[in-house]
Amino acid sequence: MKKEYNSKAVDLGGLLKQMLKKISLQLNDPPFNFMIHTSPLHGDESELAY
Repeated sequence: MKKEYNSKAVDLGGLLKQMLKKISLQLNDPPFNFMIHTSPLHGDESELAY
């Protein structure tokens, strides 16, 4: 299972790199920050900050 997870992470990393490269090329290398925001997998909605 761990090997499958690592394989998916590598695939996702490659896809993210490709996507960011295309954005950069199409928008003439704009200054931007990319942030991945995640929320807890477990817990109720009352614990969320928003």
